[in-house]
Amino acid sequence: QYLASPDKLRDRLTEINFSPTARTLESVYKRQNNLLGRTAQAGQNQFVWFSDFQKSTAGDLNRLRLDTSSRFFLVPVQTEETATVYADSVWLVTPFVKEMEKNTLNVRLVNTGSDAVQNLPVKLFLDDKQVSSASVNLEPRGTQVTAFDFTVKERGLKRGRISFEDFPVTFDNDYFFVLEASPVINVVHIYGDKSGGYVRSLFANESIFKANSVSFRNVDPSLLATADLVVLD
Repeated sequence: QYLASPDKLRDRLTEINFSPTARTLESVYKRQNNLLGRTAQAGQNQFVWFSDFQKSTAGDLNRLRLDTSSRFFLVPVQTEETATVYADSVWLVTPFVKEMEKNTLNVRLVNTGSDAVQNLPVKLFLDDKQVSSASVNLEPRGTQVTAFDFTVKERGLKRGRISFEDFPVTFDNDYFFVLEASPVINVVHIYGDKSGGYVRSLFANESIFKANSVSFRNVDPSLLATADLVVLD
């Protein structure tokens, strides 16, 4: 007695505006009753409710006290699945970003649709300048990790962006992140009667470290003032 075919109502409808506000059917019924009280006679009215009828938002229909002299049309709204591609995460192959040295950014893309995506152009921007690009293929409901090579030419924070064009959902077509070229890390190695060569070897493997080994008998206090790391050996 409460159900009606949407086809019977289609000719009477002009436009339905969607809203993010969720209301229970009880509150909707009260609002409609108030409007009808000013514009129509009591009883023998027709109520049309469009909803997905989730109990968490619409409420329990069995608890509604309805005017039995009126007619109620409940029209279930069923949403269609919308496929989209989005960037799930990004990470660096080398954790240190250094000036004038090539690094690689890995990007994991996800396809939520049931159709494959072929030759999707994906671009990497740093400070709104394109520095790398790739063409990506994604299987249905699949993921793909794509590598982008780049070089930071100067120090400071760099605004990064992964960008592509994917329709009809467009708000997730950009993934933003920040990179910072690592400054030189000054390391002071203070050793005792014997110099531990393994300490110098440890930091010599990475150009971002500038290591200085001195005897504890001849420590220059100015070295400690400028040191980022002090190793007591």
